[in-house]
Amino acid sequence: MDHHESWVKNKLEPIIFILLFVNVLGLDIFTLYNLLFKKEKYLNQTGAASISITPSPITSTEAKPESEDCSPNCKSAIDQALAPFKITPSATPRSTKTQSVAFPTSAPVIQPTSAGQQQTTVKEFFIPLGTGSSTAADWTDVPGVKAEVDSSKYPNIQKVLFEASTHVPNANEIVEVRLYNESDKYVVGNSEFLYPSGTTQNFRIAEIQLGQGAKIYKVQMKTQLQYTAVLDQARIHITTN
Repeated sequence: MDHHESWVKNKLEPIIFILLFVNVLGLDIFTLYNLLFKKEKYLNQTGAASISITPSPITSTEAKPESEDCSPNCKSAIDQALAPFKITPSATPRSTKTQSVAFPTSAPVIQPTSAGQQQTTVKEFFIPLGTGSSTAADWTDVPGVKAEVDSSKYPNIQKVLFEASTHVPNANEIVEVRLYNESDKYVVGNSEFLYPSGTTQNFRIAEIQLGQGAKIYKVQMKTQLQYTAVLDQARIHITTN
């Protein structure tokens, strides 16, 4: 029994040592193999990803224009060969759609007018007094030059004018004309006209006031040298609205 145990002990220790050595060696080989395999795989990947491009110099024959390398017959043959592949642009223009935009326009605002509003109308009335002549040295009535004016027949009187014109046919003298209220016996204010000797502006206008109601108005004249002075016209001009 002792001999058997001694033999096992002597044989077992070398066997265990050998197994350990083989195991360690196998692990080293396996690790080294993995490292080499990974390195080779990495080199293959980087080699496939990088592409080296070596530029080639352009020779003088390639830089020559086509006209030097190809004869006219050659050009014609090339054009015939490329004719089916040429694209001819269409001459018909494309129709473009235009869209009109309507901008809003401001409608006129109509202001309503009241039906009760009345439009004022200006009216003018001319009442002729007549024509005549005089040689009087003082204020004297001109025969037949008079008229009756009823102010109540002209509502909304805005303005009343006395208008007269004269001339002296055979001499130069000062002539005076005025309007007289025969009904109330007074000279109408602002109605006196003075025509200087030799004047060419013989038409005079003055704004006056009419009496209330129906009144008779007549024209009076006087001359400087008692030469005949002609009253061409005399009238009362009434404006209403």
